[in-house]
Amino acid sequence: MLNGTKVQLTVYPPERDNPITKPATTKISAGKIEFNNSKLYELDGSPYSVVPAQFDISGSRFNYKVISGTSWYFADVPDRGGFNGYGLKFDALGGGSNKSLYAADIVVSDTSLGITRKSVTITKNSLYVNVDGPTYDHGDTISIELGFAINGNSAANRLNGGNGRDKIAGGSGNDTISGSGGSDRLYGGTGKDAFVFKSITDSTVDSGSRDTIFDFSKAQKDRIDLRGIDADVTTAGNGAFIFIGSVAFSNKAGELRFDRAASDTYIHGDVDGDGVADLSIHLDDAVTLLKSYFIL
Repeated sequence: MLNGTKVQLTVYPPERDNPITKPATTKISAGKIEFNNSKLYELDGSPYSVVPAQFDISGSRFNYKVISGTSWYFADVPDRGGFNGYGLKFDALGGGSNKSLYAADIVVSDTSLGITRKSVTITKNSLYVNVDGPTYDHGDTISIELGFAINGNSAANRLNGGNGRDKIAGGSGNDTISGSGGSDRLYGGTGKDAFVFKSITDSTVDSGSRDTIFDFSKAQKDRIDLRGIDADVTTAGNGAFIFIGSVAFSNKAGELRFDRAASDTYIHGDVDGDGVADLSIHLDDAVTLLKSYFIL
């Protein structure tokens, strides 16, 4: 997702206006570790020592790994104004000016260093990770899923998110919008827009990974495209969903239904026939859905 983007690494302690490394810039490329050893950029004469670490960016994920060969601890800096960590500045994200950093979430299952959500911040197109005080061992990791604000224009845009929390706005054309993984905020804008879901993991029953469509418009002939999802995993092939309106599931694989509340609508799909939703999409409005609003 970020292939071709230039990224600059800077290491700072004890505050963000005090770099202890010389500028290091490279282009993001699939299959490449962008910065193989942060120790190589250490400035002579600094009272601080740079912890050897690798920095890899793959898809929409930032991965950090300590390669020191020893165990020690990161320096503890003052709580007010102190910063002991890393800055990654991205230039022209993905080669286009319509994209900017929007979110950064720690992937807890892939992070062994003792950092918290408030250790990670974004400013414009820069990511900052504060490793203030925790101990580390060789091989310790940080994994962060990046989300992007992606904006279309008056053309018929094809806008695709990554696996983070994205905010995608189509503009005024007939747009095709796909959030992919993560809990995405989707806006079609004006025009006849298609909201595309290619997998049940694109929008899940877990609210932390469920997408929200904020301006679904029947009048503008917006559509929700579910053709890419195998609606019946109990049989071979790529089955299509069967729309059953607002009635309950009947334990048949491939059923698609909706629940309408006072100001929200939830779309649910059951792909294995257990009567429980495997796909869930939120519309930020009360909409009585018809089969014609879907591409199945």
